Amino acid sequence: MIDVSIIYVNYFSSQEIEKSLLSFIKPLSRLRYEIIIADNSNNIKEFGNLQNITIANNIIFLQLNKNVGFGQGCNRAAEQAKGKYLFFLNPDTKYYKGTIKSLLSFYKKTENCGIVAPVLYNKDMSLQYSARKFPTILNQFFGRNSLLTKIDRKNDFTSNYMYQNEDYSKVLKVDWARAAAIIVDRKLFLQIGGFSPDYFMFAEDVDLSKRLYDKGLYTYLHPGLSVIHALGSTVNKSPIRKIWIHNKSLYIYFSKRYGLLQVLLFIAVIIRIVFISTIERIE
Repeated sequence: MIDVSIIYVNYFSSQEIEKSLLSFIKPLSRLRYEIIIADNSNNIKEFGNLQNITIANNIIFLQLNKNVGFGQGCNRAAEQAKGKYLFFLNPDTKYYKGTIKSLLSFYKKTENCGIVAPVLYNKDMSLQYSARKFPTILNQFFGRNSLLTKIDRKNDFTSNYMYQNEDYSKVLKVDWARAAAIIVDRKLFLQIGGFSPDYFMFAEDVDLSKRLYDKGLYTYLHPGLSVIHALGSTVNKSPIRKIWIHNKSLYIYFSKRYGLLQVLLFIAVIIRIVFISTIERIE
């Protein structure tokens, strides 16, 4: 029985994936594992670059033939996986400290666990606030890139929304965590339908946590494993496109849950796009 399936979705990130895998090989050594890389690049040369990764002899390469998006790439890999648990990792992640086994043990012992995630750090080794409250119309103006946060990063609304005042040396129960690094039981993931096909990229992790939450299964951050995350090193190559896709996904999330409020939500999202676009251009 394979303990864990490590899953990456590639979009012209073969070099980053190779570096990430190099960092995780040692902490994986005491586990029975497999590595699955789903390729969204639709590029023969890039797929060849992936196949040249020989860090481990148990790597499965899935050529998807078109860019199906992050969530669907993960789903395709999950369908092929044989591990009891799935560990989704972004290409721009690197092992820092701790053990994967500590998170797997916590998952096994915690009856209401739906997702467990490591604590993330930025490249400068500062803590990365990777968890959030579930989105509401109001709290979308208190996020990491919001106008209010740019004006006052320590305001109470943002601190609460982003769990900034919590003790990250302890296990934290949160609404949702960024899918840059999350672990979920494979059977549960498939039973719930995996990541929703409604999203091309962004908000699929929010949606997954919310569907699990509605079933009484929760998301936890666990300090037993720490991972460095470069935070958007791939998507930041096209910042305006990133802003558009992110807010489109957010709109989909809201519209699926609020029905008649779609028009109001759409206006709120458009205002948010204008704020963030203006801020990023100024910077």
